[in-house]
Amino acid sequence: MDRLEADLGDTQHLIGHKILRHDLPHLAAMRPGLAKLAEAPIDTLWLNPLAFPRNPYHHLVKHHHDGRLLSGHVNDPEADARLVFAVLGNQLDAFRAMHAQAPDALAAYHYLTTRGEQDRGFDAVFTHVRGAGAPSGEQARQVLWRLVDGEACGTAPRHMLEQVGAPYT
Repeated sequence: MDRLEADLGDTQHLIGHKILRHDLPHLAAMRPGLAKLAEAPIDTLWLNPLAFPRNPYHHLVKHHHDGRLLSGHVNDPEADARLVFAVLGNQLDAFRAMHAQAPDALAAYHYLTTRGEQDRGFDAVFTHVRGAGAPSGEQARQVLWRLVDGEACGTAPRHMLEQVGAPYT
């Protein structure tokens, strides 16, 4: 744990798959000094349904867990870390394509993923792809309304917009 804490130093974003609800709570419990890592994590598990809505339950393919492999294979954290970076790279590619084809959808994702705790990592991802910070409440209202206009009754979108802090006026 000493080496991990030293190696992370001034890391801005800890990247992982299930890091928000699994790794970070365990790290913070074992080493309170690592709690600062929870300020801006990037969790590829949470991004995957947004990047790949047709395959929302994507998981890391860990061949060392494949029962068909020869026995004797053990967990390989380095391989897992490399897989996380590959998944994030695929997600960034998908978000770039979405930004070119459906910029309102990506702006909506940006706004909606930055409404809670531990959202700075998500903000960093979408700011990087969009080249702009998170939309304001008014901008989000306009974007979200364009996305649902003609797709839903007028009452539900108004209620949804108010719930996410982008009141319909």
